[in-house]
Amino acid sequence: MKPAILAVDDERAICIAIQRLLASSGYEADTASSRDEAIAKLARGTYHLVITDLDLKQPDDGVELLRHVKQTAPDTSVIMITAHGNERRAVEAMKLGAADYVPKPFDDEALLTKVQRELERVAERRETRLLREQVAGTYRFESLVGKSPAMQRVFDVIRKVADSDLTVLIRGPSG
Repeated sequence: MKPAILAVDDERAICIAIQRLLASSGYEADTASSRDEAIAKLARGTYHLVITDLDLKQPDDGVELLRHVKQTAPDTSVIMITAHGNERRAVEAMKLGAADYVPKPFDDEALLTKVQRELERVAERRETRLLREQVAGTYRFESLVGKSPAMQRVFDVIRKVADSDLTVLIRGPSG
């Protein structure tokens, strides 16, 4: 499955340029020309990455879109595009959860490098989350069997030390 990317910019030419660049590099690319259109597309589909202008039709629309993505699709990364001179605001957006930023005018290769790097991070985060869910399901405390008073005391000790870094050896006859 190709990674899906949503490019958001109020300048239609930039959206088309990003879409063509991403599509020619093997990505599934979609565009939106406003925060509201992007939010509607995010509600209808799943995107691995959103590339958005910091200032869309109104100042801070890009930041509002970033907040929306982080609240509704935390696995989706966001790269901000910023006009020259707005790097300080882009860094502030990164503090709010943006993965990176690209200054305008941007170099195609630099953008593709950042996209590829961030998509690798997204894949790693999703894989880690899935592995943790599998491990938690396989090795959960509820899988232990024992109803005797002695086993209940053992379970009480396990509960007390479960969240610590202590190593505990439980000895006794099996069965």
